[in-house]
Amino acid sequence: MSEKQLKIINIILIIILILLLPIPRYKVSTPGRGSLISEAYDYTSTKEQSIYVPYVLTKGATLGYYIRSKFDDRIDLFQYKESFFRDDEYEIVSEIGRNMVNETYYRALRWLLDYEGIEYSIDNENFTIAFVSEESNFELKEEDVIKKVNDRIINNFDDFYEAIGDIDDEEEFNITVLRDEKEVEITGKRYYDDEREQYLVGIIGSEYYEINTDVGFEINEQRRVSGSSGGLATALSMYYTYTQEELFINIYATGEITKDGDVLKVGGIKHKLIGGDNNADLFILPYENKEESEKVVEDFSIQTEIIYVSSIIEAIDKLNLKMK
Repeated sequence: MSEKQLKIINIILIIILILLLPIPRYKVSTPGRGSLISEAYDYTSTKEQSIYVPYVLTKGATLGYYIRSKFDDRIDLFQYKESFFRDDEYEIVSEIGRNMVNETYYRALRWLLDYEGIEYSIDNENFTIAFVSEESNFELKEEDVIKKVNDRIINNFDDFYEAIGDIDDEEEFNITVLRDEKEVEITGKRYYDDEREQYLVGIIGSEYYEINTDVGFEINEQRRVSGSSGGLATALSMYYTYTQEELFINIYATGEITKDGDVLKVGGIKHKLIGGDNNADLFILPYENKEESEKVVEDFSIQTEIIYVSSIIEAIDKLNLKMK
């Protein structure tokens, strides 16, 4: 190999190394694909359901990604708050992710049992704080169990957000928590988050409860494939698995769900649509994401059909019509 060739190789290697240099406190979001939701739980079934939850790939930003983000609209570069990702908090953040998967699974199962009229009981229901932001005006702690907002009893996520939704943004209110087996009342008010442009309490909480039922769905601890945005896909997959109805197309569904079966807005729609477009035969999205998704369809020439729903039942009705 000549000296000139060696110089060219060295220059190429240097360029590659420079492009791989990480950019501190920045991440990039790129299109993902889809995870088969039935792999997230175990259930004896003769029908294999082709319901996927689309996801967004998020990774640490490099100089190469920074340059690409200036020319490629599919790549989003963003800065995250250092306080949320200190080294001693990675374990907390990971635990939050695991709890969200469990919440999604149990909400979907609880909806299915209610919809099918199957008897079950709930034990140990509570809403526990998993993370408190530095900006929060409430002196709350991780592992506090929220018992009341003012005089309203809190058992779960919906109870909490319905309660604070009835309180004016700048109004003080009380949160009663169970801490070290004692009830503690804490007074504060929400802070304004400039990035999200809304007032926040500044916590991430998780629902905990046990469902006692003869219906044998079990979480597959080795194949957790979704967070809160996987609620709709999980509920649909459980329904069609339980009823043994077969779907003949690849369905990509995203949407957070409530205990009553409502479907709520989720983030990452752009990357989910782009990533799933080649494999999906049908997207099912929340109505609340309709305006955003229509812009993505136009900007990125998405070819896959999309239907919009506001509830799990509406999604089932529309799917059944398509399967006829």
